[in-house]
Amino acid sequence: MTLGPLGRKHRYQAIDLRIEYTKALYEPTPEDLRPEREPNEDEEDYRDRVSIWEKSMRVVQQPEPKTFSPKDIRCLDLRKDYKDKGLQVIVKIASIELTPEKPTYEGGSWHVEGQMNEHICATALYYFSSYNITDSRLAFRQESRYEEGDIGYEQDHIEWLVDIFGCEQNGPLLQEVGDVLCKEGRLLTFPNILQHRVRPFQLADPTKPGYYKIIALLLVYPNIQIISTENIPPQREDWLHKMDSSRTLELHNNVFNIGEAKEWRAELMEERKAFIDEHNSALAQETFSLCEH
Repeated sequence: MTLGPLGRKHRYQAIDLRIEYTKALYEPTPEDLRPEREPNEDEEDYRDRVSIWEKSMRVVQQPEPKTFSPKDIRCLDLRKDYKDKGLQVIVKIASIELTPEKPTYEGGSWHVEGQMNEHICATALYYFSSYNITDSRLAFRQESRYEEGDIGYEQDHIEWLVDIFGCEQNGPLLQEVGDVLCKEGRLLTFPNILQHRVRPFQLADPTKPGYYKIIALLLVYPNIQIISTENIPPQREDWLHKMDSSRTLELHNNVFNIGEAKEWRAELMEERKAFIDEHNSALAQETFSLCEH
């Protein structure tokens, strides 16, 4: 087709633009599109600039998860398997109380329940009462085992770690696995292999006090018997007058008053705090590190 010289200016302009665009497609594209090093630029500064550029250009594309098939694990029937032997349960009642002077709970520490001598294998938490607080959530985390996986990736390109595995390069080998809303009337059960912590919350109305209260039932490993109230009689001094007089003399040297009880409790709390700190410190020593090759 031949275009006339007059009245076709807009067509000539469109053809010129298309020719320029086509020329650009035919011209070779540099294999390396990274920013070039500037004159007198330090090597480390240049690498940092390239790293920032790469992160801005690359977006993690998460693959679709495969169908999850849980392992076939035999479920225990505690009522049937231990009806003759019985079970041991440690019972605790706890409350978190807030006031207008202290309207915020900053959150608890990561921990498992008890220590080795208590042999706690599972926990049940019943949230039986709450008033004037914002949503409270219980978070969970677990230790990971990354050495069991084999994943291909380009060297230094590890931006996907947090999104895919919830871990950071050279960070603790721990994965947060979610949290649960702890509303009044809810019963929450979980194995004692998971660390957990209460997330921060606050007063819903900062002019009024508020609280939440829970009952914790800590199941002792059924095949291990620990010392309990079956072996040790009541030790409260104010209960002596309610007991059989024939046993009062026997127990006289093994009781304590409220002041002594508070001292024992403070000592126990310090012992637990030291264990939690030591446990978390040990977990932090195990780090997530992809092998560079």
